[in-house]
Amino acid sequence: MNIRIREEEEKEKDKRKHETKMIKVPLSKIKYSSIFEKIESERCAMQPCYVEKNNQNEKDFVKYLEENNSVVWWYKNGDQGSDYFSVKREDGRLFFPDWFIKTKNDIWIIDTKSGFTAIGEGARIRARALESWLKKNKKFKGGLVKPGSAGIWKIADNSDLDNWSDLKL
Repeated sequence: MNIRIREEEEKEKDKRKHETKMIKVPLSKIKYSSIFEKIESERCAMQPCYVEKNNQNEKDFVKYLEENNSVVWWYKNGDQGSDYFSVKREDGRLFFPDWFIKTKNDIWIIDTKSGFTAIGEGARIRARALESWLKKNKKFKGGLVKPGSAGIWKIADNSDLDNWSDLKL
């Protein structure tokens, strides 16, 4: 009896994991733990706005977004759970891109990387998943980005991550 109930629970969980939902930005019921801090932001879709305290890469990207005149609003996506946007990776696991960015002309879905997280097979798996999703959803732009020099951010030209160009939102 317990095995059958467990199997039904697993089937239901798997069904929820792969269901398609409308993306709603911002979500209205987000709770932040002590690893987050409140920041001042004019363009964050969520008010008040929170970012991870110890994630300098994320803070630097927020600064870039706040200073970019083409950005209308931005939203930091969650990294787990059915309330957040995710794309399916080739290994079947879900990948949660970091950012939604609405510019004057486009909507971008971006995942920020830096240092060793911007190279290697893990980054390429994420890049391929996002690239595949973007090819099927032409009204969005995006990709993996990493910090360059002098406040310039670079976007991967392809999922091989062998060439990066200046990000122009």
